[in-house]
Amino acid sequence: MLEQRYHYEKERISLSEALGEGEEVLKKLNETKKYMVKAKDWGEYDMSGGGLVATMKKYHYLDEAQELLHHIQWALRKFHNALNHLGMHQDKEIEKFLSVSDYWIDGIFLDYSLQSAIIKLVDSINELIVEVLKIDEELRKEASISANKRKPCNAPWIIFPARQSGMIS
Repeated sequence: MLEQRYHYEKERISLSEALGEGEEVLKKLNETKKYMVKAKDWGEYDMSGGGLVATMKKYHYLDEAQELLHHIQWALRKFHNALNHLGMHQDKEIEKFLSVSDYWIDGIFLDYSLQSAIIKLVDSINELIVEVLKIDEELRKEASISANKRKPCNAPWIIFPARQSGMIS
């Protein structure tokens, strides 16, 4: 009975950790997406003759996004490990992003057609957000099922008699 309770508690903690990692990934993805959309908008303005200020703004937002992409890569690895710990399947989109994220982080900023690379990265981020949300939903269902499986422990407790003076401690 105690072993089963330990198993459920361990599973609950693992699910909670995975949910937390997923939430962190989503937070960073959404923040990166905001910077990339701003970079895209400034890039469009720059292409229509926006000048030096537009170019500087575009690269400022790209620099911010690049920094966050490094954090996303780390957060995705932690999320990936948490899902592995639970024995849950890995989504292809997460694995794909992990395998090409170095390319995106290093290559996007050297791409000949920067504007199209920005748009592609925003699309990839959107796809990844959808996949992480699907996994998050699956984790929440699993957590709910796990919570329903837990039963209160009805095992009798052993009560030790109070110490009496004069007894060996």
